[in-house]
Amino acid sequence: GLQLSDLDETAITILKERYAKKQNNPSFLKLSTSQILTDLHLMQEGDLTNAALILVGNEKVLKEHLPNAQVNIEYRQTHAQTHFDKREVFLKPLFISIDEIWKYLNTRNRDHKISEGPYKFDLPYFNEEVIREAVLNAIAHRDYTITSETVIKQYPNSIIILNAGGFPKGVTKENLISVNSEPRRRLLTEILEKTGLVERSGQGVDKIFRITLSEGKPEPDYSRTGILQVELRINGEIEDKAFAAFISSEQEKRDEKQYKLDKEHKA
Repeated sequence: GLQLSDLDETAITILKERYAKKQNNPSFLKLSTSQILTDLHLMQEGDLTNAALILVGNEKVLKEHLPNAQVNIEYRQTHAQTHFDKREVFLKPLFISIDEIWKYLNTRNRDHKISEGPYKFDLPYFNEEVIREAVLNAIAHRDYTITSETVIKQYPNSIIILNAGGFPKGVTKENLISVNSEPRRRLLTEILEKTGLVERSGQGVDKIFRITLSEGKPEPDYSRTGILQVELRINGEIEDKAFAAFISSEQEKRDEKQYKLDKEHKA
């Protein structure tokens, strides 16, 4: 029963711009909202889908029809605390809320001061790509038939992300990285991929592990996941500063090489 007037215009604009850029299709920006939603299957036979509600529905209709799409962020100084020091609630279309969620978490993000031989640089406790991917995975793959909300617990040196429903069918703690999972919300994940918000289906967890380990940090921890809830723990501490310095140096060399190649190609 949703109407186009129930959608958030800013979120739709972001959807258009991200899709046009990712697909290298500037003409997409000129299409009407109705045509865009139809082309992306967010509107089917004139009716808006649940994916459309999550991605671009305004706050009022989300609160009325899907209040468990809410994301709660709780900040605590220590893991021993029961009560949080601060709590923020996000119930907006995903194309808007993901930026606001990262911005909020990043306000308490600190830097490691790395000094290993000739290498001196800052490395944040929480990597933006890792956190965005983890949050989007939690929102996209959660079970919306369960009424509980997505919860992010932030501490000075770690972040815990909790989402309703266990791993998708066929996924276990043991094969988490190697198996290609079947998403619970295929349409939702497809739109996130086509707009460049997440990696290809089944690649997001790989990305989280790859970046985290390359920064010399402990591997992401899914060990507390059960049949009703996925729990991801991301530790921001660095265990191996020398390895982090080595990876940073190698990446810098690759970036310089790519810059030279791009410059030669333009010439």
